[in-house]
Amino acid sequence: MTQRSSPSCPCCNSPSPYLLSYATVDYFHCGSCDLIFRLRSKEDGEECIRHYREDSFRTSSADQLNVRRAALFKGVIDCIEKTKKPGSLLDVGCGRGLFLQIARRRGWSVTGIDLSADSIREAEKFLEGRVFCATVDSLATDQSFDVVTLINVLDHMLDIRKEIFCIRAALKDGGLLYLRFPNGLFHSSLLRLADRMHLADVMQRLVVFHEYALTPKFTRRLLEEAGFSEVSIHNSPLAGSSVYQRLSAMRIFSDLFNQAGLLFARTLDFCSGGRFIIGPSLEVTAVKSGSPIV
Repeated sequence: MTQRSSPSCPCCNSPSPYLLSYATVDYFHCGSCDLIFRLRSKEDGEECIRHYREDSFRTSSADQLNVRRAALFKGVIDCIEKTKKPGSLLDVGCGRGLFLQIARRRGWSVTGIDLSADSIREAEKFLEGRVFCATVDSLATDQSFDVVTLINVLDHMLDIRKEIFCIRAALKDGGLLYLRFPNGLFHSSLLRLADRMHLADVMQRLVVFHEYALTPKFTRRLLEEAGFSEVSIHNSPLAGSSVYQRLSAMRIFSDLFNQAGLLFARTLDFCSGGRFIIGPSLEVTAVKSGSPIV
């Protein structure tokens, strides 16, 4: 067996041993803050940004208009409106703007940003003047927002800690942060189990790894360090993917798998008082309060 080094965690600098390989990429797991991450050189990072700017519309825009996404987005607004009345909302990584359209119909004053100029051009057809090809720190506005959302975005970002601090600055005091992303504990456990059962090639279709795989422990720690309180982490409903729309058998299998898995995860979450959160995707809310820990 090849001996791998234990690189420093990009968030807390602790040594992080090798965890697993996915799509020929090695991932490491920090034993201190619980972050699961891949290594990238400066050139790799630049290529990653170029991909999101130039290629992401071609590779993922179909999923953005999936009917399952519309149902998911309505659920996101329902979650937000449990504690916030309609006000100003910034969606980071807004894509073609379907979530913003739904939010605006619910009475929200919406703004969206995305790295993809192609996605923004599509979003402008419905949200002219409300969407911008920008990042949080480059958005040309002095406005602060009642709510900031990142839906399946945070685990794609190259510097999570920096981005969370930038997002905090864009929120009003008492403002709400909403996050949704794949649960790193679920997907890493599934992939390691599949590897032991010699089913890795098959199960990789159900596994999601990007720049990072985020866990509940890491997420709570990061948000509290950034000056957020009332951090709530729960299992999220699944969005589905256009990959499974092509074959009816795969669609039926995917639906049954998702529904059974989510029911089990929610039951365990409820019965454990939130101590066991094992669903495929996580839904996180947090309130801006206090001062960040520098």
